[in-house]
Amino acid sequence: MKNLGKKAISSAVVASLLITSSATAINVKAATVTPPESPRLWGADRYETAVKVSQAGWTSTSDYAIIASGQGYADALCAAPLAKANNAPILLTEKNSISQSTLDELKRLKVKYVYVIGGEGVVSETIVNKIKAEITTSVERFGGLDRYATSVKVAEKIGVQDKVVLASGEGYADALSAAPVAAIKGMPILLTESKKLSEPTANYIKANSGITKTYIIGGYASVSEDTMGKVPSPERFGGVDRYETNAKVIEGFKGDFDFKNVYIALGDGPKGDEFADALTGSALAGKNKSPLVITGKDLSGYTKNLIKSTLNASSTITVLGGKANVSDELLDEMKKEIPTAPSTGGGGGGGSSSGGDNYTDITSIAKLAVQKEFNDQLKKNSSLTNYIKLDTTGDVVKVQLQKENMESLKDIFETGKNQDPVVLRARLDKVQEQINHFKTISSLEIGGDSLTDILSKADSVYFDTNGNLNKTLIVEKIQNSSLSYEKFQGELKTKLTNELNERYIDTTTKVPELKISGIAVTKVQQNGVDIYSTDLTRAQIVDKVVNLLDVNSTLGDYKIYSNNNYFNVNIDRN
Repeated sequence: MKNLGKKAISSAVVASLLITSSATAINVKAATVTPPESPRLWGADRYETAVKVSQAGWTSTSDYAIIASGQGYADALCAAPLAKANNAPILLTEKNSISQSTLDELKRLKVKYVYVIGGEGVVSETIVNKIKAEITTSVERFGGLDRYATSVKVAEKIGVQDKVVLASGEGYADALSAAPVAAIKGMPILLTESKKLSEPTANYIKANSGITKTYIIGGYASVSEDTMGKVPSPERFGGVDRYETNAKVIEGFKGDFDFKNVYIALGDGPKGDEFADALTGSALAGKNKSPLVITGKDLSGYTKNLIKSTLNASSTITVLGGKANVSDELLDEMKKEIPTAPSTGGGGGGGSSSGGDNYTDITSIAKLAVQKEFNDQLKKNSSLTNYIKLDTTGDVVKVQLQKENMESLKDIFETGKNQDPVVLRARLDKVQEQINHFKTISSLEIGGDSLTDILSKADSVYFDTNGNLNKTLIVEKIQNSSLSYEKFQGELKTKLTNELNERYIDTTTKVPELKISGIAVTKVQQNGVDIYSTDLTRAQIVDKVVNLLDVNSTLGDYKIYSNNNYFNVNIDRN
């Protein structure tokens, strides 16, 4: 809960700025951002394009590299999370012949370990022997009897996770749409047949009881309802075609992406093997926490809407592949869909409740009021500076968290099992103390209730009737290993969502009204991604706010909107 406390401190800053903006009739328009150029990574063929992608993402050395087939997609679909885990590029080869440019790239990288994806039917021993002779003798192959078994082999190498991605092994588009976010979150990609859960995948899931969440990628034609029903806690991201599925994946995991960069690759074509650029690009996208947008030769309406809702004038679009795959005309058409308003910091490009695109930056006008608000609170609570420092000298209001005096609830869960219960209780007392400090300096209302009211009424066993942590129960469950941080978060998300649904039976009221010091807030963005807005569902808002429980998740750049006015806050730690 400490992080909700930290969010509260930003709320105090927000309150002063909003009060000032409502009393000051001054409009200072943000500077227009000149769209950056769109680089293109490409070569004479898919093998050289893979090399160009590697050179762009790995400018110096890399201990690891992944070799996959450039002729068949099946075995290679699961490679991106393995690449991310080892900071490795994905390079391509033919079955019996590896290009000199690929060998030269392995030499440039000074690779020590090579992972080969697929059996000898897709990457022959001739290739392995060539790599051993010229690059390194440390070559490990991940290949099963079929593509499904190969995906399991790769998953086993990544290690058991609580969340997995499940996608069709009978096409490439859905798995590649999910590859960057799977890489970012460290989730293995498991493949399945459409109408039944493939036996190797089923056996892997059965053998790993720690898997508690399955993200299904693709519509029911790709992964059937019956197949979906055989995996733990499934959640589907699927559309009418590969482009809507791609958009739903990116929008569904918006908080995991940095929309300052986006990669575009061909995801369809007459040959059915137009996967290669997206595959090698998925490793680069995962490395940079960027989304990968797949496109056909014509621009889908779903892709247009995705661009409008996530990109802004400062986003860089990098094209993967030559003009025969993604034409300049198609790129220009994409750029026309990018909102021309000044940058609001990245993704989550939805407007405020008034629908305006020209936001007013009143930070410089209001910062003196922010300092006054902070000083007033210091008079009531002099120990406040043990936890935060405030800097209003620049254009951005900076809130610096004093890490030496702070505890992370996530760290407590992860390190507390073998600690003395007295020590563990003292650490939780520290978290509660932080919460109490931050409660004194903000007036946050959600649907007319304070945060304390909502927590106390959410029927979670981990909070008492005063909205305080149930430290005795948490200590007990941490030490008997019956409660992980992820499980704690998951239950809290469910309870809070249910509480909001009970309060707002009318489904037309999507989200509760947010007020800070009595001022209505219409949107809050963290690092360019909406964490509160009328475009989000109640469950999405709860998910994003509860994720802020981890101290590291609260850090970053915030924009807080009241209608067409916004101001900037940066939260960092010393």
